[in-house]
Amino acid sequence: MTSSGKIHSASLLEIKGISVEIKSEKIMVKNIMGKWRGAWVLFFILCIVSGRSVYCQEIIFRPAPGLNNGTDNGSVNAGKDALGGTCDNPGYNGGASAAILAAPITICNSCNTNLYIEFNLDSLPADVSHVYLGFTHLPHTDYCLSNCNADFYFYPISQPWNEMTVTLNNAPSHGPAVFGPINITFPNDFGKREYEITDLYRQWKNGTIPNYGIEISSTTTGCNNAAVIFYVHSSDAEDPAERPYLRCVKDLSSDYDMDDYSENQGDCNDEDTSIHPGAPEMCGDGKDNNCNGAIDEGCAIMISPPSALTARAASSGRTIRQMKPDLRLKRRLEAAALMAYGSRSQ
Repeated sequence: MTSSGKIHSASLLEIKGISVEIKSEKIMVKNIMGKWRGAWVLFFILCIVSGRSVYCQEIIFRPAPGLNNGTDNGSVNAGKDALGGTCDNPGYNGGASAAILAAPITICNSCNTNLYIEFNLDSLPADVSHVYLGFTHLPHTDYCLSNCNADFYFYPISQPWNEMTVTLNNAPSHGPAVFGPINITFPNDFGKREYEITDLYRQWKNGTIPNYGIEISSTTTGCNNAAVIFYVHSSDAEDPAERPYLRCVKDLSSDYDMDDYSENQGDCNDEDTSIHPGAPEMCGDGKDNNCNGAIDEGCAIMISPPSALTARAASSGRTIRQMKPDLRLKRRLEAAALMAYGSRSQ
């Protein structure tokens, strides 16, 4: 297995019942059981609630469908993925397909297909401990006649490509495999699976290699006849939860807000400089400033003085509701007196 060769099933957006959803720098906290409005696609999960603030340790970056006109670059609203080639047509392009796939290498027909995907990382952090590429696989359970056991690999693409024109005939070049083998046998029903690409992600972020995405293809050779395939939903899938994503786990040893404390040193919100161990408690801000588990401890509790009506009710032994008829009668008498005085003075 190549570097970063971890595979595991994924269960997302079911943690602590909350999530933070970001689009155009607008942050909203929503109940996970509620319905998401619109195709917003950049999610922060595994959040720590500190008073009125929400601090998140993991990021889910899940691009939505783009324009599918060749301009999509893998950013928030411009998902970029495609399949190239299909049976008897190596010039086929599937840039607008709701599902994309890679197949083994066939020697008995022309059923060869590769998968291409790219994420724009500009909005994502460089300091991470782990990064996972997540897919929702489609099941293959009906039948398989040949090439029913195949290995697949991830290759970093080394040149630009267009999701609406890429095919096997003009496939972009790529470097050595960075993940694999991913062994797929028949039958299979993987559902959501994640593949760790931490080393590749860091190289993209630090500029060691250019980020043109990943090609997924197979080295297994045989005759493709209902063969096993790496078959997943694309960014054009109707259900947002089925689209590909990156899950970035933040590095807990980094001091993101530069207050001299990291999460490993007890900072309970490393995105707020007013919050860290030993920080003075700021009364009224609704935050646990010193990370001791209490909010606004040691602050004086302000109690508003009772209103005049409340005081009169207490002194008379009656409730405010009981006193309201008297107050209404008093106001009517005062109004009548004013009217009578006015009529006499004319």
